[in-house]
Amino acid sequence: MEDETKDASQITYPAQYETEVVLTDGSAMVLRPIKVEDTARCLAFMSRLGTDSRYLWLHHIPTRMTLEDAKRFCTVDYKNIFALVGEVLKQKEREIVALGRYYRLPQKNSAETVVVIEEAYRRKGHRHPTYRGSGNCCHDNDISIFEANVICQKRRYYGDAKRLWISCCAAT
Repeated sequence: MEDETKDASQITYPAQYETEVVLTDGSAMVLRPIKVEDTARCLAFMSRLGTDSRYLWLHHIPTRMTLEDAKRFCTVDYKNIFALVGEVLKQKEREIVALGRYYRLPQKNSAETVVVIEEAYRRKGHRHPTYRGSGNCCHDNDISIFEANVICQKRRYYGDAKRLWISCCAAT
């Protein structure tokens, strides 16, 4: 059996999953795998979420996330734990405004997923329904079943988030 534990120096960044999508308002968003180097920008993203959003979407994340918490959140193996960030250009700087992440569950082809999108980007969606051309992280990692807990108040929004995540990960 393949050893599932690798140290960070052995993990290769999967650039094949990087792409740009056009949102319904005509603006662009870059979708790409998360990197440990995103720690400070991830922390900034989480700090822009309201307390309710942090609680409702990130059940296990503390109300105030530390730099060490964010570093752990940004550390993935791109197989059993995978995360995509959505970035937009704001004042000549890339800013994370969305995050989708999965954790493989004990059943090898299933994963728990969470998608968090900053309030201003929640209803924008994207024009091009397929991101699959640049890669298929879930299919490539043998993930075919997703599980998520959805709070009743968030079901309408979750549909948009789910469509974005599925278009990023679903098998062709």
